[in-house]
Amino acid sequence: MAQTTLPPQSFSALGGIVPGTVSTDTVGEGVRHSNLRERILRMTLGGNLPIQALAMIGKNKSRGMFMIQDPEFAYEYTLAAIWRSQVNGQKTAGVSTITVDSPDPSNANAGIPFGKARHLVAGDILRVENENPRNVEYLVVTDTPVNDTDIKVTRGALGSQAAAIPDNSWLSRIGNAFAENTGAPPAVHSIPLAVQQYCQIIKHSAEASRTAIETEMRLGGNLMKRLLSEAYDNHVKDVELACIFGKRSKRTVNNLPLRTMDGFIQQVPSGNVFVKDKADQTWTKIMADMQNLFNYHSEADNTRMIYGGNGFITKMNEIVNDVSNLRVVQKDTFGKEYGWNLTELIVPRGRFLMKEHPLLSANARDTNMALVIDPSTIVWHCHGSADMRLDENQQLPDIDGEKHTYVSECAMTLDLGGHTNGVFVFKP
Repeated sequence: MAQTTLPPQSFSALGGIVPGTVSTDTVGEGVRHSNLRERILRMTLGGNLPIQALAMIGKNKSRGMFMIQDPEFAYEYTLAAIWRSQVNGQKTAGVSTITVDSPDPSNANAGIPFGKARHLVAGDILRVENENPRNVEYLVVTDTPVNDTDIKVTRGALGSQAAAIPDNSWLSRIGNAFAENTGAPPAVHSIPLAVQQYCQIIKHSAEASRTAIETEMRLGGNLMKRLLSEAYDNHVKDVELACIFGKRSKRTVNNLPLRTMDGFIQQVPSGNVFVKDKADQTWTKIMADMQNLFNYHSEADNTRMIYGGNGFITKMNEIVNDVSNLRVVQKDTFGKEYGWNLTELIVPRGRFLMKEHPLLSANARDTNMALVIDPSTIVWHCHGSADMRLDENQQLPDIDGEKHTYVSECAMTLDLGGHTNGVFVFKP
């Protein structure tokens, strides 16, 4: 059988955008040919979409996925912080009321110790921090504080020597002690921190006229199946982009609410976002920056996953090759659990599992970015009973065609206020 040759101009419409309904005319000249059926290979981004994948893996775990009844929600968390506060004004050896002025953790700065006096009770033991930890003055709280700043204490406790306490010195709580046959101390509880989040409605449609569906075309035998596949690919890609770059907001359109979610970058504390000169980076500097990600315990223990663009991964490979005592393993055992092959970096602080993120690599700027993920903290939320659904036959009653729509009303949150996660950017 002689091959059919299409004129060059017949491909002019291919590779463009077809807004709205696909018809027999919008598929492009030279595309429709009787008995000519060719397979269409859709070029997709390499790799996978890790935030959604990690959330889906967690569905069967204790907090991997939540179905919520309100698209505007919040979750609370507390951090196992120590008490440490700064002295306001110099205190001579005879002063028994110490004034402190350090704040408590907040949503904006959750990684600091508790600093207000109200967290203390009578019987608590404090130390005046010193360069030499053996040569310090100890204080014992004599009265449970009634405000945030004033602490009544016994000076020179535990056999230590009372001395002048300079302004801006640090006090830290080291526990408490009570005599035999004494009553219970007052209860002290910290107020949980609240994280606000919105569910975002994301939609993608596939639509074609009945004539186009039933016409044999070079674009493939089952047109609607291909259009649905394309809509699905675009849908999950846009959900992933929202989970990375989204910013929580709310406005009205035609008197109806439109909400967007906070993505990974917005949920990570500002102190865990590192923007560094690419040429100046060394492994020592990177580890010094990332140490904050291990300050709090999570179910992932000392493991973090690094999903970066090609530019970031390439630079990391250069840095790793210059470190003689760094163990690098191409890890497949972990991949059997999560479905991926990962490069494992083993360091004294813990281990990093590194892989490319296709959506970061696709952007010329974001290719130098990486998401440092604590996989145990990712929680998926969907509004109502379905995570993602396909609403079929959305076409108007008088339309001779088909329209189907993928819909997700979802959000992603990071447990522990995002404090065990980070973002790293190499500036070119």
